[in-house]
Amino acid sequence: MKKLFLICLLASAQPFAALSAAVPDDGLKAEMAGNWEGAILIYRRALATEPGQSELWLRLADIHGHLKQYEQASAALEQACRLQPDEPTLWHKLSQSQSMAGNRDGALASINKAVELAPENLDYLRAKAELAKWAGDRPAAIDAYQRIAQRTGSDTETILGVARLDAWGGQLDKAVSGYKRYLEIEPAQKEVWLELIRTEGWRGNYPDALDELEDYRVHFDADRAYDELRARSLAWLGKSKPALEITDRLLSATPHDADILAIRAIALQAANRPREALETLRQIETLLPDTRDTADLALYLRTPQRSSVTAYADYGKDSDQVHTGRWGLVGEYVMSPETRFLAGGDWQKLKADSGSGLDNINGARDADYQGAWIGARHSFSPELSGDLRLGGAASGDADASQTYRAGLDIRASDDWWLRPEIGQDYYAVSPRALSLGIERRNARLLTRWTPGTRYTVESELAYDDLSDGNRRWEVSLAPRRAMWRTQSFNIDLGVAARWFGFSDDLDHGYYDPQHYQRYALTGMGYWKLNDNNAIGLSLSYGTYKDNTQDSFKLGGDAVIQGYFGIWSNWYLRMYASVMNNVRQASGAYQGGSFGMALTRRF
Repeated sequence: MKKLFLICLLASAQPFAALSAAVPDDGLKAEMAGNWEGAILIYRRALATEPGQSELWLRLADIHGHLKQYEQASAALEQACRLQPDEPTLWHKLSQSQSMAGNRDGALASINKAVELAPENLDYLRAKAELAKWAGDRPAAIDAYQRIAQRTGSDTETILGVARLDAWGGQLDKAVSGYKRYLEIEPAQKEVWLELIRTEGWRGNYPDALDELEDYRVHFDADRAYDELRARSLAWLGKSKPALEITDRLLSATPHDADILAIRAIALQAANRPREALETLRQIETLLPDTRDTADLALYLRTPQRSSVTAYADYGKDSDQVHTGRWGLVGEYVMSPETRFLAGGDWQKLKADSGSGLDNINGARDADYQGAWIGARHSFSPELSGDLRLGGAASGDADASQTYRAGLDIRASDDWWLRPEIGQDYYAVSPRALSLGIERRNARLLTRWTPGTRYTVESELAYDDLSDGNRRWEVSLAPRRAMWRTQSFNIDLGVAARWFGFSDDLDHGYYDPQHYQRYALTGMGYWKLNDNNAIGLSLSYGTYKDNTQDSFKLGGDAVIQGYFGIWSNWYLRMYASVMNNVRQASGAYQGGSFGMALTRRF
């Protein structure tokens, strides 16, 4: 903005302007010799005796503008405007000078005066639109653009101006809509295409940004701007390999380009190369130490590297009157970007009605669980990470049990993530199961496939071996598509299927059908309150059936979560869920729960 007004001001700031008889000769000689300070002294002495000489105030303003002394130039122009209040060119010039001095409100007031005196002048109207945009005065800017449209007979300038106003003011969804309307009329405007794509990125809509980049390439061929914006979109989508290929190529020509280095750091983080990402961040902090973008990038990269303690608690109740209360503590100490130490404890209390078949085997209503563990997580390479937890658990009169969980995170490519996992613990789904001391040894394979930029397919294969002789298998598949990415909302829609079954039907306090199947439509929403807080909502609705039912029944569930302080020292996650006519582990058809987790980062 300041550069724009500097060009305008210097274009009008001509110290060797047309001479006036009222201008002292020695002042003109000082100007011609480049003795600006001498000329200023001469003119101010003359004005001290005759302050009504508008020509001298103008020459003072021109010299101060030439010396980039914009506050002094503005003061001189104010005197000229006072002497000739009906001259619109003076108000326009004063507005330019005030804008260069950083006085945006004064600049807007002055250009409004110029427009009032010369309402047909397009230069004044365009200046008013820009200044109103800078001042955040949306109605004034729109008024200026509408007047321009009336005088030019075309509304394309208005459409583009309002789109830029919206982008400037943070109304990104409106800005995108405006840019698209403009490009439908003027598709050959290269800079507007770039503005549209950048704005898509600012609101997190990287799939559409990539599509629009291909349209840009068709119109203008691939250039550096295309490469930079494509790399940024790919990096944020987790497509680290092509993003790094582009940034490495660009940095070979300009190794100290902070914008490209930032994209590289994001791609390195996505590629599970945190040490290199932090090294790149340090380069950026040297180049641009005090910018908002650098601070935001530092939060994004350093927050996962902070040690933390998390306390959690939740409570649930279902239609079989099983009440479950759980609370615990987890600590994580980050030893290096690749290695961290973990420890935690977990306590549960389960209650059920006496005589329900879900109560404690000794006739009591409740049963307790206590467990503790230590563990570690280590990244062996960008493609392979592993974690291990070892501990013990106790439940009432049952013997203490060893517990463990071990897993590998395998990043086969940008598109494929797999996690094989094994574990052992009590099967704590009801007081009956817990009081019987039933242990579960389980093996799972979790996968996530992200073909393209809009699709995600998650799946799970699981097998459980229970200590009461029962065995359980499960298969689930859940593809979804990113449907909308706006400034405030992300919405995904998909389908889900789940099948599981047990080898035996036992009366041990848990739901063990021979075969269960469920097919549902799913929806996931994410409401971005701001960069640090958000609300998430997951919904599913469909049909389900087990081997004891003659036909499918309808059922659904909903989970709402709040995330507060995502990048802060204190981070709070809260949730509530309801389930209607969908089988739970205890056997109930309906249930609900709520809970929270509070994390303190160090």
